[in-house]
Order: sequence, then structure tokens, then C-alpha cells
Amino acid sequence: MLATASPTPDAAPPPVWKEVYNFLSLLLGEGQILALRPIETWTDGDKKKSSVVYKSIQFVTCHALFIRDAVDRQLAVGEAKRANIFFGVCPRFGADGRFDKAWQIRRVSALWADLDHCSPERAIENCNKAGLPRPSIIVNSGNGVHLYWLLDSPYLIDDVGNPAGVNAEWIDQGNGKPKKKREWIANAETGERLYLDVRANVPPLSAKAQHVQDVLQGIAAEIGGDSTHDLARLLRLPGTLNRKDERNGKRPVPCEIVELDATRRYPIGDFERFANQSPAKAHREKVAAVLLPAPRKLTPSKRDKLSDLVNTSAMATIGERSERDFDLCCFAIKKGIPQADVWATVKGVGKFAEAGEPYFLRTWTAAEQEAREQIWKKVERKHGFKQRGANGHASSNNHGSGRGADQAAGDTNTSAALGEDNQTDDGAANLSNFIVEFDEEGKPQKLPRPLGEIIADWRSATGDWPRRVDAALFVQDASGGVNWLGNAAALFGWASASEGVIEWGKGTGFTTKEEFFAESTRTATPYEAIETLPHFPAFVKHFYTSASPSPGSGDTLRALLDRFAYSTPIDRDLHLAGIATVFWGGAGGCRPAFVVTSDSGRGAGKTKLVEMTAHVAGGSLEFSAKDDIAEIKSRLLSTEGMSRRIASLDNIKSLRFSWAEFEGLITAAYISGKRMYVGEGRRPNLVTWFLTLNGASLSTDVAQRCVIIKLDRPDRSGGWEEDTRRFIVENRDALLSDVAAFFASPAYPPRTFSRWASWEKDVLSRLPDPAEAQRVILERQAEADTEKDDHEHVEDYFAERLKELGYDVACGRIFIPSEICCRWFNWATNESHRTAAVTNILKQAATEGVLKRIKTCGRHYGRGFIFVGVNATPGANTWTNVPEKIAELMKKRRDA
Repeated sequence: MLATASPTPDAAPPPVWKEVYNFLSLLLGEGQILALRPIETWTDGDKKKSSVVYKSIQFVTCHALFIRDAVDRQLAVGEAKRANIFFGVCPRFGADGRFDKAWQIRRVSALWADLDHCSPERAIENCNKAGLPRPSIIVNSGNGVHLYWLLDSPYLIDDVGNPAGVNAEWIDQGNGKPKKKREWIANAETGERLYLDVRANVPPLSAKAQHVQDVLQGIAAEIGGDSTHDLARLLRLPGTLNRKDERNGKRPVPCEIVELDATRRYPIGDFERFANQSPAKAHREKVAAVLLPAPRKLTPSKRDKLSDLVNTSAMATIGERSERDFDLCCFAIKKGIPQADVWATVKGVGKFAEAGEPYFLRTWTAAEQEAREQIWKKVERKHGFKQRGANGHASSNNHGSGRGADQAAGDTNTSAALGEDNQTDDGAANLSNFIVEFDEEGKPQKLPRPLGEIIADWRSATGDWPRRVDAALFVQDASGGVNWLGNAAALFGWASASEGVIEWGKGTGFTTKEEFFAESTRTATPYEAIETLPHFPAFVKHFYTSASPSPGSGDTLRALLDRFAYSTPIDRDLHLAGIATVFWGGAGGCRPAFVVTSDSGRGAGKTKLVEMTAHVAGGSLEFSAKDDIAEIKSRLLSTEGMSRRIASLDNIKSLRFSWAEFEGLITAAYISGKRMYVGEGRRPNLVTWFLTLNGASLSTDVAQRCVIIKLDRPDRSGGWEEDTRRFIVENRDALLSDVAAFFASPAYPPRTFSRWASWEKDVLSRLPDPAEAQRVILERQAEADTEKDDHEHVEDYFAERLKELGYDVACGRIFIPSEICCRWFNWATNESHRTAAVTNILKQAATEGVLKRIKTCGRHYGRGFIFVGVNATPGANTWTNVPEKIAELMKKRRDA
């Protein structure tokens, strides 16, 4: 049920810093070094932006005295700079800010996972499915959930020595550009600067560090966690505010601890099996198996290029030598030049001569890894292979550019470590369909690029956009919605607006824009649906354009319900259930329809209740009971319909509403049909139907699918509708927070369940009185089911006809042929069905137990049914002479 006003606490809550200290001391350990980094994050158009408040970065000892001052400072910075406060989950090796990389971490006290757009309940459900123990700490980050498992003893990365400290220099780029930061470590023997943008210079993760990082990624992959999980990872600090996009007017929401149990501590061995689920580990193993080019004879042009690279290494200044040597080894490996031949050529050159063969072998090994990465990437693009990301979606592997995958992930000075604000930038990408090479005369010529390579560069440059639902491409727009890209012109228009002018070559062998559009559609990251509003819990394969809100007080939603006139308090609760159902994250086809009716007749506000409910959920699709079901499906699959969660049939005029195709539409897991301009399409059936009619009179199948809400005639002012719409618009965020509170409230499931068991468990059970609500629903379904009365009338009619023929209808068993059943059924119902139709109606009703005296009998006596008297003895003789009896009766009447 909705949250109610909390009682006055016995004591004031502890200060924020104490809660933070308790959290950090458990997570890192007393006396360890804590990293704190304030970062503002926002969106600019379709792009995510971030800005680190460098002057306020802190590295402090985890002790109550230091944490108190640090928390106060960070909270002040967050308020002044609209900054989110992030902390390093693993303790740092030193406190001077020079030990903030993944390869520098030496102690892991807890494992963690970060799930975006997810509720704590769904996160725990995912953990249970994956066989994970219950987390020690659960945090609602304001945009998802952070899970922490405390280890019973710290995992020490002691298979490697103390890490070198990272230094930085700022390079003037000229032309008014900001200075560029370049990081380096010192060579332990010579003191030479080894720049970390050169792969050969980056210290690799040790075996133990790589293992625990694989465990973390495997856990994330199994439960739908974020794919950024290196040991230097930053997460949002509980006790602070999630200020994402505050500069654009978004309201900050708290990051708070939902559950903390310090007694839940686990050995690392309980989690090590998840290392085998790590996509990064699988990728490394595949790359390690890549075959390098076989040795081959050097052509004159390749020999000249190698000589040029050797000369460059010889002339390189200190600080540039490692980079030039790495380039030389990469070229040699790609061209199949044997290692021994290269060493013989360079052993007297530059740094190779000074540092000797061990330095050459380290450089050669790093270059081999780079070559394997590039070969794998080329094969991946050519054949359309994709790595599976931790969220289950396909994504390209953008490794290389002089940096290893693990080292790049450990660079926490970029936004790659920002949790749900994760971004990456692998440098400029070629977005055209050609490359330019120069011929022997120095003239440029355009050469076509492989289609897979073009798409991979687009994905890298645009942050994996566009994405798709079925065969429809979309991108997120600045207002929080989505824009659909229906053709090649729309795709290139969007890309040009966001990435600049894109040159596109034409001619034989060049990929056309239409081919590129088609392949982009086929390979785009797929989602089942677009959601502009949250679900509780969220669906893993749905794209949400906004974050899930934190639970509210419930007051705003109660105020909305107060605006309607219900027949009983239970009707108010059922309307609350109807609103909650629209936001429920249950499976498709598991939502009952809601029938709004009134014993007061017209003017009770049935239509207005549906309209205002839809207004909370962003609108509805209105249909008529006369609409063709194919047209209804087509509208539900349209661009407009895909964003609608409510569909309505208003003011149904029928003595008994019955519609078999509509009944199927309520319970189908997916809605499939024709999507305009696209072809066949489908969407998960998360639509909640609202029907309005006077005096609910329904067929059995419709009645069993409906929750009936009754209204009284209201006493309203002339401005009620306008006031209510304004109230919803002005308080929509608060209403969504109150819906979140509804789903966060305790559930009290009924003792027994109907066909809507999952809905009853997740929605009905959170009403103030679930058992009474269920009783009223079932009672009203029975009252509205007029089909039951019709079947009793048919049986009574059959009994009268048989009695007229001289049978004992109380004790007898009489076989009635299908043709006679059809005739009597049509006379009883005043209808004109064919024999086959009547046979199906009677067979279904008999099978479901709706008919008590008319039974199926196979074909033992021919095609027909047996009428069984209420006092008939089992195994008694069955009369089969109804046709003869009818003939005799007709003859008597003619003779008379």
C-alpha cells in the first residue's frame, strides 16, 4: 500500500558523516586510503558530458576524524558545483593521488555490481537467479542499484611488487586549445619517463588482479550489471545526492543505503566460478588464439618502411623512444618479419642498445598483443562477430589505440569510471565509406571500405547509436524521448547534425547509404520496447529514456484518488491498482483489464477516470468495440502506440459484451501485426486496457479477464477537469515517486490465486486489504458474467423439450444428435448459428463445466451430446431414440 506518515522517531537520525563512515569502514577497512572525486554530469543534446572538480579530489585515510571533514567538504562542493560525489570501491595504495589505476590496486575488501535503471527487488531477484548470496549492502543510487558483498578476509594482490606512482605533465597544444594531460611513470632503473599512452609502457594487471576483475565482470554479466567494473572503479557515495543533469533542471535524488548487514561476509571462493562468465576473459582467450602473420619475404617498399622506422627509433628523444620502438615492432609483426631478424637489426639502435634484449622482448610481446587485437577486430567486423556485453546486448570491442582493454578501463580520470554516467572516447573515427590512399604519382584516390568496418566506426563514434526496436531505428533526443529514423536520409541527417559533415563516396564497390541503413538496422543493439516512464521492476531488454524515481510519501497519489467518487473504499483501492498496473514490470499478457462502470448510470465520470489515469501515464490509445482487431494491433505497433501503456474502449453499448479476439489480445504475451511502413512487427504486451460501460454485462471469457471498478455520481465544480489535468502535469514526478513507493511497500499475498497470480502477487497484494479486494473482484466477475445465465437457460430449454418427448429428465441419460442440439440451441437463444458453431459452443461450455447437464460423449452414439439428469445413475442405459420420438410427436400433432 502507499506509504503513510511516519511516526515521530524516538531519536534524531545520525549525522550523514557517521553513516558514510560506517559504510566506508566496512567496505574498505579502517586505516585504508579512500579516493573521493566530485564530478558534474549532464547531457548536452544527445551527448553525455562530465566535468571533474579537480581541486576538490581527495585521498584520505579511512578514519572517523578524517572522514567527517572529507564528507562535509564533499557535500559543500556537491551543492556549490552541482557535483556528484564518487568514491573508489577499492582502497588506494597511496594518499598522494598517484595510485588511482586498476593495475595499482593491491587490496579488495568487497565485491560489487552496478545495475542501472533497476529496483532493489529486481536486483535481488537477478542475484537469486544467478545463484549469488544476498549482498551485504544494497544501495539505491538514484538511478539504479549498487550491490556489495563483503569478503570474510581481504583479497590481497600480492603476486606483484609495489606499484609505480603515476605522474602527469600538461602539454601546450597551441591555437588557444586547452593543455593536454599526459601521464607517465618513471623507469625504475634509469628514471626515464614511460608515457602511459603507449601500450608497452602500461604495467599489466597481475594474475590475481586480472582474476578478481574477471570475477566482477562475470557477476555483472550474470545479473545485468554495468560493464565498467575495473578495480579502480568509482561509485556514487551513499548519503549524497544524485545530481545527474541538475544543470538542465533535473531534481537531485538521494543515494541511500537500503540494506546493510555487516554479518554477511563471504569467502572469495564463493564467487570465483563467475570468472568463467566474464566477457573480457572470453575476449582475451579468443585474441590470444589469433594467429599472427607468417614470416614472409620483404618487398622493397616494406624494407624501406622498416628502415625508416629504425631510423626514427634511433633519432627519437628521451620520452618518445618507447612509443617509436613500439610502432616499429607493431609494423614488423603485421608484415611477418621474424623476431630474430628485427632484433639483429635494432640491437645497436637507441633504447634497444641501452636497455638490451629484455626491453626488446617486452616491447615485442606488447606489440604482438596489439597486432592480435587488430586482427581480431578486423575479422570481427568482416564477419559480423560481436562480443556480448555485461548487459546481454551485443557491442563492438574497441581495443587498441595504444592502450590495453584492462588499462583503458582503469583510467579513472575520465568519465569511463562514472558508473551510470559511463562514457568512452576512443578517438576520432572514420565515418565515411572510403579511405584515401596515394598512388605512385602521389595522387589521392578513394578506396571503398568494408561495410562491417564502417558500422563499427559509427558505433564507436556515436556511443552505439542508433539502436532498434524490431526493424525500427531510434536515437534518444535531448528532451528525454526518442526520435525514430525511418530511412537512410533520416539516419544520415541525424549523424551529420551530431558528428558533422559525413563524406560518402559513390561508385562500384562503395557501400550505398541505403545498404548502410539496412545493415545498421540489422546489427543495431536491439531492445524489445522504448519506455518513457519507469516500470517497477524495470525490464532488462527495454530502453528507458528516464531514470526510475525514488519512493515518495504517497501523499500526491492519495490526493489524486481523492478527486473521484467511488462506490466503496475497495473501488478506490482497485483504481489505485489500475494506476499501479500501468507501471508494473510484470510479464506480457499478465495484466487484467479494468472495467469502469456505475450503478448510477450516466454522469458518474467513468470516461474522465480513464482519461486522467492515462494522463498520468502519458496518454492512451482510444478504440471502439466496432474496430477491426488487425487495425487495433497496427495502431498499438505504430510509432505513437509503442509509447502508450493504456488502451481504452469507451462507452461500450452492448447487452452482453463478448469479443473473442479482444480476449486474446489481453492475455497474449506479445502483440504481433503489421507495423505501418515497416512490415511485420511486435511488442511485449504490457498494455493495460480500460473499458467503460453502463451496467457490466459480459461474456464469461471477458468477465474473467476484468477488474470492475464502480463509481458513484460525483458532486463536482465546472473546473474539475481542468484542475485535475493541471494537478497531474504539475505533480507528475511526485506521482511517479508515489507509484515507486507503492511497489516498495510490503506485500501481503492472498491465500489463493486466480488466473492473474503474478499480478495478484505484485500489485493486488500491496493494496490496504488484498483479501477483500480479491473477494470483490471475483464476486463482481460472477455478477457480470451473464453467459452463465444463458447456459442455464439453454439447459432448461433442452430439459423442457425432452420432457415433452416423454423422457425422465431428472434420472435419465438421453443422447441428442448435433443437428437437433443446433435447432434447440438457436430456439433457446433466438440466434441462428450453424451446427458446427453450436457444437463448438456446447463442447467448450461442457468442458469448462459451465454446462452441468449437457455432456460431451465422443462419437459412441454418433455426433451429438448427452443430456444427463441430476439424479441419473452412473452407467445407466442411454436413450438414443430422440429423432424417433420427435417424429412420433410431430405425427400426433398432424393427426390432431
